[in-house]
Amino acid sequence: NFLNGDKSSIRAFQLAWGSELVSIYAPSASRKDYVSPFPDKEDEFADFDYDKNLLFDALGSLTVTLDRLKSGGLLGFYEISIPYDDYGSVVTLALDDYSSIGAEILLSEQNISCDGPM
Repeated sequence: NFLNGDKSSIRAFQLAWGSELVSIYAPSASRKDYVSPFPDKEDEFADFDYDKNLLFDALGSLTVTLDRLKSGGLLGFYEISIPYDDYGSVVTLALDDYSSIGAEILLSEQNISCDGPM
């Protein structure tokens, strides 16, 4: 690739790309946009060594961005969760890796083959 495996360049690219996506798709997102699929537990985040509000703001931005990609037909199902048994130290992101029917139709109209996961 054009970054030649330079870890600092790769990291800088990833951060810039992520920031650009958020600025386009979720510029005003916040923690209110993230809803856990698990029921709230009072003591779930009682002992943590990170900024919980910053984490939830980021998850809100991710939620809004993924919703926009889903509504555009680029993504099917997704789920973001913080498993209770990991006490907030793990965030799980599940994405289906198969293009939606709408995306397949668009690709076929452009004579681009779409066989299986992309």
